[in-house]
Amino acid sequence: MDTPDPINTSNNAHPSIRNVDAGRGVEWLVGGFRLFAKAPGPWLLAGLALLAGSAILHSIWFGSALATAYGIIFTGAMMRACHALEQGRAFTDGLKEAISSPHLLVLGAIAAGLGFALMLVVGVMGLGAVGVGMFSPRAVGGLIGLGMLVMLVIVIAMGAALWLAPALVVLKGVNPVDAIRLSLTATLRNVGPYLVFALLAMLACLLGALPMGLGLLVVLPVLMCSYYLAYKDLFIGADAGEAVGYTP
Repeated sequence: MDTPDPINTSNNAHPSIRNVDAGRGVEWLVGGFRLFAKAPGPWLLAGLALLAGSAILHSIWFGSALATAYGIIFTGAMMRACHALEQGRAFTDGLKEAISSPHLLVLGAIAAGLGFALMLVVGVMGLGAVGVGMFSPRAVGGLIGLGMLVMLVIVIAMGAALWLAPALVVLKGVNPVDAIRLSLTATLRNVGPYLVFALLAMLACLLGALPMGLGLLVVLPVLMCSYYLAYKDLFIGADAGEAVGYTP
């Protein structure tokens, strides 16, 4: 039986970034489903845990920030689970290995801070719209439109920065700040496949939410597996399977 790869915590652990074609966005999703099919039972339980935990956290004060942190930490654990499955080992082996990455908690805390900052931005923009509406009601529509555009840009940037950061932290031992920077840089260099994947992921989530949200029990784990494959493709190389030194 293969032994687990130790988490690389050296200062030279940063992998290089590959540029891939837009079609990879489809392959990540298809490959994610195949990886899900290797252990559907544990993955379904993982999807249930993610949905239940997020719902509970969203129900409390400032819960969206905590839910963001929970999602990031959960994703990191799932990256190790994917790695274990790909090696032919048990799903739970990967979960145990994720505990050995203290940087994952730090990344979760940073994600919570970003989520909280996003909530503040929404609140300030909402108060601004109310204030403008008191003096110029006609300007409210344009202000709301501008606000929605700004929020969309912020959310997309935040998503890109956190997309692959958990995998970088738990699989390569990259420190959280560098992981966020690398994730954002990789996304900017591969906007095509990222947009293809994001659109397909949104469509899958919409379809999964239709049957009382039960489809999300499959969709969310499949997306987690897709993140793992995207990480391998963009940072390690799906073909060569090797990492080389990162040059800023």
